[in-house]
Amino acid sequence: MPSDPNTLIIMYIEGGNYDLSGIKVTLKSVRQYYTDEIVVICKDVDTALLDFLQSQNVTVRDGDEFPVLYKTSPYNNKIIYIHLFLQKYKQDYENFRVFYCDISDVYFRCNPFAIFDKVRNQFYTETKGLIFSLEDKTISECATNTYWSNICYGESITSRMGNSTVINSGLIWGDIDSIVDLYAHMIQEMTVILSRINYPTTDQIIVNKLVYIDNIACVLTSSFVNNLSQKVRNNIDNLINHQYK
Repeated sequence: MPSDPNTLIIMYIEGGNYDLSGIKVTLKSVRQYYTDEIVVICKDVDTALLDFLQSQNVTVRDGDEFPVLYKTSPYNNKIIYIHLFLQKYKQDYENFRVFYCDISDVYFRCNPFAIFDKVRNQFYTETKGLIFSLEDKTISECATNTYWSNICYGESITSRMGNSTVINSGLIWGDIDSIVDLYAHMIQEMTVILSRINYPTTDQIIVNKLVYIDNIACVLTSSFVNNLSQKVRNNIDNLINHQYK
């Protein structure tokens, strides 16, 4: 796929308890196909990681740039800090396409924006909208997602979503406006959840609730990504392979 300067990949990493080998796989594999801007928001990381990010021509944003008083987990912080980053720098990325990606367990065999184009050409008439990838089980078939939903939203919402296939929150495509709106909605959901319980993992079930209950506009695809955590798929033979570890 030709280089497109109007694209941005964004990731988040916090603390010293990370798998540098996994981060190397993610960034080295994507850099084989993608030469444009990658931003990694870093909070309290060490110099070994910063040195590696620099070697991959990554733009590092210090999380301390964004004052956050509420204390929660890295999984929740990634929503908060990406939201604040997008809010602050949205004008710098006008008309951009954006891809959010987990940082330490993705193996790429393509430019991720090639998937954006494939899905857009199938479902959209313009470069707008969100794209999510599907896992292989429904929420009711997946004990982890059922538990997250019960904790964050209660059994009634869980039951309403039960027959829907799990949407993975670790890979998200969209135009800049759609991505900014998505993270604003995610923050609203987090505010409600964390006012009741400071639960450490809210991002995935929030995405599922926004799609299946609130009906946010998006396209769901299972064609180009292997999401391996449910152990239904075992191969890293797709264009993007997530949770390969």
